[in-house]
Amino acid sequence: MFCSKCGLEIADAMTACGKCSQPVGMAGSVVSPAASIVDKAKVIAADAWMALRRFALDPVGGLQPAYEMQGGGRSLRTGIALCVAGVVLVFLGAYLMLPPFMRPGLETGDEFLAILKMMFCATVPFASLWGLNAALRKAFAAKSDFGADSFIAGASLLPVGVTAFIAGVVGFGNTEIIIMVNVLCVCLIVLMLFAGYSRIYKMGDRVSTFAVPVVLLLAGWLTKIILAAILPRMF
Repeated sequence: MFCSKCGLEIADAMTACGKCSQPVGMAGSVVSPAASIVDKAKVIAADAWMALRRFALDPVGGLQPAYEMQGGGRSLRTGIALCVAGVVLVFLGAYLMLPPFMRPGLETGDEFLAILKMMFCATVPFASLWGLNAALRKAFAAKSDFGADSFIAGASLLPVGVTAFIAGVVGFGNTEIIIMVNVLCVCLIVLMLFAGYSRIYKMGDRVSTFAVPVVLLLAGWLTKIILAAILPRMF
């Protein structure tokens, strides 16, 4: 089934298009806002899952096809969805690494706010990289859009979440495994950023080679500044 307004393919169980919110089914049928939001969430999750399946086993070669199958608006939402997945994995990894008596609960409002603050802080690297991607794209007049900036940032930082979760599962006692996973994580970030800049932005290999370390250094510096403003006692 396809949307009568924008042409997006829609699952039979959905009541509204996830792209333009056009109700589907019988003419004149009314779709509740809650149902529309749920349908949109399902579409975004499906897009993110399809993209992940495309580049998970081929991070460099599969990144561009995964982006091209999304389109502008969908790639924007997919990048954010990948960021959310990474943030959840980082939080779970950090939670598992803490001793049981230090793990925050939800008994008081302060603890709940602390968890929200922790998860918000985990989004800062994504936001920093997203903004720097946009600046890089404009500086080199790359033929792409804001959706590509989000998609590249979300996809390239997802290994951070996976690494944090693995570290939380194996624990501090398995230092060798954590080191190996971290090395793999850094390599994947570099390779995926290079693939994004050279194949999605189409900036060329030479420019992309130097752009990757510069962007990563600036993203790290910008992340530190923002986190220092949010958590001054830690910096």
